[in-house]
Amino acid sequence: MKTISIDYINIPKVEIKYYVIDPEVLFSRTPFVSQGTEDFSFTKPMVAFTHNLDKDLKVFNVLIDKDYETKNMVIEISAVGKQ
Repeated sequence: MKTISIDYINIPKVEIKYYVIDPEVLFSRTPFVSQGTEDFSFTKPMVAFTHNLDKDLKVFNVLIDKDYETKNMVIEISAVGKQ
């Protein structure tokens, strides 16, 4: 399985949202999505998880569900008001 590795310091929890996308539609609407994910704020994620982070660790690894690891996705990670 594929994983997401998150390095952190002093962050109590993190929210991870998975948006399955059609790359042709996305590029025609917003060719440079890497500049920000604000356009996804009106779209409901396919799945979202909140994870509490261990304050004694500095890295958190999340397994990507097998159903999603081969899909075209944007993965939004947010914590403490930052994304």
